Amino acid sequence: MKRLFRWLLLLAMPFALLMGGVAWIDPFNYFDAGSPVPREQRLANCRHSGAVMPYYTLAWKMVDYRREPVADIIIGDSRLTRFDAGLVSSITGRALYNFGVPGGNTPSMLKTFWYADSLTRLRTVYLQTGFRNWSAAQDYDIWEGPSWATGSAVQYLTDRDVLGKAFLDARSHWGSVQAEGLAADQWEKVIANERGVLEQYKPSQRFIDELKRVAARCKERDIELVIIDLPVHDEVHGMEEAFGLRAAMEAYKEQMRSVATYYDCSGPSAITIDRAEYIDALHTSKDLLDGVIRQIWQGLLVNGTMSVAPETR
Repeated sequence: MKRLFRWLLLLAMPFALLMGGVAWIDPFNYFDAGSPVPREQRLANCRHSGAVMPYYTLAWKMVDYRREPVADIIIGDSRLTRFDAGLVSSITGRALYNFGVPGGNTPSMLKTFWYADSLTRLRTVYLQTGFRNWSAAQDYDIWEGPSWATGSAVQYLTDRDVLGKAFLDARSHWGSVQAEGLAADQWEKVIANERGVLEQYKPSQRFIDELKRVAARCKERDIELVIIDLPVHDEVHGMEEAFGLRAAMEAYKEQMRSVATYYDCSGPSAITIDRAEYIDALHTSKDLLDGVIRQIWQGLLVNGTMSVAPETR
């Protein structure tokens, strides 16, 4: 019996060491009890590469938000990476939590709403979205993995992706691992991907039904719901026209207008022309985005339109 116990102990030791290492590094700051890798470095590593950004960013923000829920949130995709929530807060006088996730889509956006709603009494919810996000072809999952991993300490310490992030944090701190930068042909890559998205575009009724559920919950809880379409470069608008998507675009915008206050700054407009104001065709520079923030939260709205849903008038 003693020999069996020793064998079991030896078998368990590597797993115990791995779990201990994950707890020590604490890659997503789950325990918030100190780590040899500084918090800012672990946070920066969430953006190490395009392949890991959706999982790592969402896991970090789920843990972070659960620790200190905020009543005003903005939910969206990678276009919120340079979104200055502090600038909004300086205008409104209220804290705003940025729940933007690279690779985020409509399913992850709506699930994030329900997650936040379960943790606090929300006051204002901004949904940053866009025409492309409402295609049935964009119905992929980035939520379940991070949700499961951050659901309990045991799940956190045994999740393969959490272990991978801990290893990355260790290598970046004690080694020479560098984050991937923007590719030299970033613009061309984004355009090629966007062409594929638009070629496959098909409206998703399920997405609209889920949005209406969110809107009903907001009405029930007296939560202000606002939808925001950020600018995209005119090269994208040209592709939308080329693929004959004008009617689908108008139908999408009408659906957004019907459920919430809707700020449409997507363009075409004076701020969707200059390529120098964009990181790539979908992502604006911070300066341009700061200007959009001021137009929406301070007024006047020069480069877009605002409409109020009939039920909220």
